[in-house]
Amino acid sequence: MKYIICYDIAHTHRRNRVAKTLEGFGERIHESVFECELRAAQFGKLCHAVRKHVCPLSDTLRAYPLCERDCPDIIHLGRSMGRAQRDAYVV
Repeated sequence: MKYIICYDIAHTHRRNRVAKTLEGFGERIHESVFECELRAAQFGKLCHAVRKHVCPLSDTLRAYPLCERDCPDIIHLGRSMGRAQRDAYVV
């Protein structure tokens, strides 16, 4: 399953730890947005790994699952970034 994971983390130290953790699971596609191709067990590990760095009172982390049927409809505008080159482009 492909996931889009985004976060808004107030504290620099926590934000850097979350970003470093996510880099081990997927590809950064924006400052605070990652695209990850994960099986259920991997997604569980990711959630466990980032949970300890997110403060529930001030931070937000969201994971949006994309089903296979939606992936061909991804639209990419702007410069190419890694795997995003395989996605659809609008110019």
